[in-house]
Amino acid sequence: MKKETVIIIRIDNEMKKEIKKLAEKDSRTLSDFIRLQLKKLTEKVK
Repeated sequence: MKKETVIIIRIDNEMKKEIKKLAEKDSRTLSDFIRLQLKKLTEKVK
């Protein structure tokens, strides 16, 4: 079984800039920051 799957989403440039700023503030790459935020969200829902 694959450990990773690529998910493609569309966001506008402004949202990307804002998320990238948050990621840089947290010393993370954009994709890693988004992955961790999604993980937090799914754990919160459980």
